[in-house]
Amino acid sequence: MREDTFHMVAISLCSLITASAIGIGLWIGWLIKDLPALSAYEDYRPQQTSYFYDRYGAVINCVPTSNGEWKVVVRPEDVKNLLISGLVIAAEDKRYWERDLLPEIDFRAFVRALFTNVRHLKIVEGGSTIPMQVVKQLLPPQEQAQRNVARKIREFVLAENLIRRRTKEEILALYLNEVYLGHQTRGVEAAARYYFNKRASELSLGEAATLAGILKSPETLSPKKHPERALSKRNEILEMAYQEYRTKPSAQKITRDELKRARGELLNTRNDFEESCRRVKHAVDDIREDMKKTYKLVFDLAGTNPAWLGLRVVTTIDWSLQQLAQEGIKIMLKEYHARQGPLAVDAEGAMVIIENGTGAILASVGGADYSRRQFNHATKGNRQVGSAFKPFVYAAKFEQELLERQADPDKILEERVSNARIRCPRKFGANPNNPDDWWVPKNYDPEKYSKPYYTRRLAIAKSVNLPAVHTGRVGNCGLNPRVIALAKKFGLTNIPPYLPSALGASSHSLLEMTRAYSVFPSGGFWRQNYIISEITAADGREYFKKSFWEPARRVVPEMISASWTKTMLAALREAVKSGTASALSGLNQPLACKTGTTDNFTDALLFCFTPDITMGVWMGYPENAKKSLGDKEFGARGAVAIKHVIENWYRGQDPHPFQEESKDWKEFQQIPDLFQKELEELKRLEAAEDVKN
Repeated sequence: MREDTFHMVAISLCSLITASAIGIGLWIGWLIKDLPALSAYEDYRPQQTSYFYDRYGAVINCVPTSNGEWKVVVRPEDVKNLLISGLVIAAEDKRYWERDLLPEIDFRAFVRALFTNVRHLKIVEGGSTIPMQVVKQLLPPQEQAQRNVARKIREFVLAENLIRRRTKEEILALYLNEVYLGHQTRGVEAAARYYFNKRASELSLGEAATLAGILKSPETLSPKKHPERALSKRNEILEMAYQEYRTKPSAQKITRDELKRARGELLNTRNDFEESCRRVKHAVDDIREDMKKTYKLVFDLAGTNPAWLGLRVVTTIDWSLQQLAQEGIKIMLKEYHARQGPLAVDAEGAMVIIENGTGAILASVGGADYSRRQFNHATKGNRQVGSAFKPFVYAAKFEQELLERQADPDKILEERVSNARIRCPRKFGANPNNPDDWWVPKNYDPEKYSKPYYTRRLAIAKSVNLPAVHTGRVGNCGLNPRVIALAKKFGLTNIPPYLPSALGASSHSLLEMTRAYSVFPSGGFWRQNYIISEITAADGREYFKKSFWEPARRVVPEMISASWTKTMLAALREAVKSGTASALSGLNQPLACKTGTTDNFTDALLFCFTPDITMGVWMGYPENAKKSLGDKEFGARGAVAIKHVIENWYRGQDPHPFQEESKDWKEFQQIPDLFQKELEELKRLEAAEDVKN
């Protein structure tokens, strides 16, 4: 009987075990029937941060992923060389390199976690391996938040499938790339840049341990939010890694001295990354528009464009020069606010700097504050240019005279030009008695500039209006077509064929005007501007690389280019030495300039060049506002911005002379008697006016 009872119990127990096994098997089968696919890791092409660099490799702007995270991928072949790899393994999965691939589970950690969970009567410790933590990211967010056995089983099966397909280096790289490390940083490379402004390969032992410590709780262990906690956790990670090496010499080596030094490191996080990702915003907006138009690379809302996979965009911007330009605009506006009071706070400024020999845009300031106004006044703000257009009127005249009558270049500036009053009808059938029907240009100070004639040298230097009108005039009131033709060759189009254009009635962007001015120091050559040097994908695939410069276009006939260049330089140098740009006369670096002021002081412009760079500065009110800057707010007000750039950019250097500054040039620069007399007479008039006032 006892034997029958034993058999019955045994059969029942076996049936129970079998049924349980079948039940567990069915349950597990049900759990894993809808496991997510591993395709995301088989063709691993995650979204990454895109970086914009200046010409020397400094970061000037960044674009996070479409969900607002910072992410940069490390390659599997590099993970073993990263300090952080050994520290992460010591903290998260000590037997990662030792375990056989199957089964991919740390049973010691699992048993330890099981006892802990039983003691607390809930899931408080997981015992997950690195592969299990990698595949966890594939589970739905609501399931990731659960802490139960079912989720662990699903993770285990997914991890087992993963390790059949990928090497341990690849799996570790996936982990290091996908782990969240706080402050919208995804992966150790992005975190290294965010917290320490370094690449992961450049981290010190203490810095790497700090990032490894963040893994457990990015919010509570952030070195920026909770430095004391982060420091404590860092030292704990260092001790764990050191002990791991002591017991397993095959682990990543950390000696006692290295441990001591790392524990003594100050926890210094930096804000450089965030700051660098907010630089040069106006110009980067233009670059992104160009990328979209030319290369179909766009950061679209759907997040599907290849641009989201991470781009490396090298620009022509020189960050050092860009900073000087930005500072110069702020100084200019600060002084303007001081002169005009609180009502002037809405005024804007812009600046462009071009490299003469290449056409590269070295600096582009589209406004004083991008957060306040995104409109780019440097490239999109077409404004009337006023007297800044006059050099092109004279340039066309000099070209004609040098070609047609072989004028003497040494005397061409000393020839006199009429300062007579002129009146032109605004429309056909103009009423002689109606002032509104007539255009009557006048000099800014008619009493001061009242002589019947002035030399061209003085007319350009002092920006006298009527001589420019007569220089550009053909017939009674027509604009010489040569002016329009020359301006077009210089990149200035849509010039109305009417005489007011001689005084800058046409509208152009600051960039267009600066580019046109760069012809003067370039010997009569015009170059197309560019701001993108290279665009590559994160994997190194090349979208664009500027391997050559577009040939410069000769816009002044070669036979007269030397004489023409020499004449224009002499005229614009005189504007600095004794004319409207004399605020820049004390600089050590040779400089040639021309000011521009529009009617009612609506726009103030200044263009200057050295042998190396050409600069354009604008001040006015936003977009198409016609508000006056105020009385006597001339283009020369931009001199403070130019001065800030020149003084700092050329600091510690010998002056860079113009090519023409030779013995012959110096003789050519001797001030003629007639011009000297004109200057002395103007000084007497100014002195008399001062006494009168």
